[in-house]
Amino acid sequence: INKKIRVQIIRENILQQATRQHANLSLIKQPLSKSLQTKLFAVIKNKLQFKKYKQDGCTHRVIKVELESKQDGKISLYLKAYPEMPGMTYLMEQLHHRIIGHGTGFSELICLQLPGGQKDQQKQNKIPVLISNTIKGRTLEEVLSHKIEYKVGNERKSREKTASEQSQDAKIIQNLDMQKFSELVFVAILTNPEDGLPSNYIVQKQKNGSYVLVSIDHDHALFPAYMEEKVDNDSKETELKLQVKTILFCFNQMHNVVDSNAREAFLKLDAKKLLRAVLLNAQKKNRYYKTLFVGTKTALHDGIIIKEYKEKDEENKTLSSIIHIPLKKGDAVAIYTKFIKLQQLL
Repeated sequence: INKKIRVQIIRENILQQATRQHANLSLIKQPLSKSLQTKLFAVIKNKLQFKKYKQDGCTHRVIKVELESKQDGKISLYLKAYPEMPGMTYLMEQLHHRIIGHGTGFSELICLQLPGGQKDQQKQNKIPVLISNTIKGRTLEEVLSHKIEYKVGNERKSREKTASEQSQDAKIIQNLDMQKFSELVFVAILTNPEDGLPSNYIVQKQKNGSYVLVSIDHDHALFPAYMEEKVDNDSKETELKLQVKTILFCFNQMHNVVDSNAREAFLKLDAKKLLRAVLLNAQKKNRYYKTLFVGTKTALHDGIIIKEYKEKDEENKTLSSIIHIPLKKGDAVAIYTKFIKLQQLL
């Protein structure tokens, strides 16, 4: 793409850091310096050919950007074109960092615009791009797998792990930080993730030698626990099928007693105050999203009208991004009810 590109980016910061102080969370904003923003935009212009890669049967379009300046130091970012549900990604990040202060990175949705002329601004080619900070480490899938994948030139190969490598990876799982693991389970119970695959978690080592899990893909959430589905296409019979899916519930640590520090911190949270702050931020973010893609068609999802951006790629496949935070009626009540119930049980 050689056309001149105008980048519209949200005034809020691309990178944020969160600190947790019992019931209150303070989001410490650290905006990028002007020089680094200029470098970022230049890279975006020069690398608009987003590389396609497949993961879990889905095709993603992602580029990695590494920047450096005296003021900001080294920064590594991932830019994902046509993210599926960036609004839900934002909401899950807010819930994680307000409730437990960890568990995800941070991301921001931007709009890349290819001007179509001043007379017809509604027909500008707009590309939704989700910018997120790089989470360093191996994926949980790599740790759990009995194989190691590697590249020889452009060819991907794999080999069986040695007994020593398997033993080392087993120790990683055994040495998960129990407080943070318990807290991740709390949030999973509240948010009903549907796509908590091992490939969507990064394993990070802490200074004390223990390990933590960080989600890098969490836009499939707030699903009903069960749904009625047909037994088969030819039958009218239905059965209840589990919709909530996360690897967290499969760890042996689920048999352990809930970490006392995690329990005490969670019990100090004011559920009403916390969720009200999250929902007010979500409303504010949705108002902003309305300005990102002016002229975008709306679509009806679960009774709520939201903006949905659609485009065709070079293979004539539909690229779709649900721009708004897709909260449906009853979601907030469900989270609050479970929040109170979980505190009572703890």
